[in-house]
Amino acid sequence: MAETKAAKRERALRAKKQKLLIFPKIGAAINAVVLAACFLPFLGIYNTDIQGIEIQVNGWNALFCGLSGQYTATGALYGNMDIFNYYATDACHSLGLWGMIAMILLVVAFAVTLAAAIGKQPVLCVPALALNVLGFVALVLAYRSGMAVAQSDIIEIYCQSNPACSVESYATIPAVLMIGCIVLHAIATVKFFKLKK
Repeated sequence: MAETKAAKRERALRAKKQKLLIFPKIGAAINAVVLAACFLPFLGIYNTDIQGIEIQVNGWNALFCGLSGQYTATGALYGNMDIFNYYATDACHSLGLWGMIAMILLVVAFAVTLAAAIGKQPVLCVPALALNVLGFVALVLAYRSGMAVAQSDIIEIYCQSNPACSVESYATIPAVLMIGCIVLHAIATVKFFKLKK
């Protein structure tokens, strides 16, 4: 029995949707790298004398501080937020807020992108795009909050005005990686809506 025109169109549409799945597959891989990059300091004291970060708070620390409201607690979960909080409370609370929002958005974006790839649902590229854009914005705000600590007297007091010390934030690294996810999901979203026409 000859294939009808409607059946041919449906088969062609399925094949085109299948090709779209390359975008969430690559996007999920980039999202995983972004989550790993969030172990980099979102706030740290860099010391050129010792060639490294003396004290730091990474994205995951910011998440736990934001969720728990603990900015004076010590331990691996909170990084050195207690030290930074002593000198710049407002900036640290802002970092905790935006860091927490960024991390939640990044985890959900990764889950949605993975679901799109594994479940073969290119429609999920649409919410993944929105989550990635929001995650990017939150990372930028977390970076600004971290760098606001430089306006405190932490260098003068904690670092005893050592010119080798500076306040640093590497939250820009996952943010730049997020641009790749945004571009991928934007292309996939445009292609998906073109198929729907």
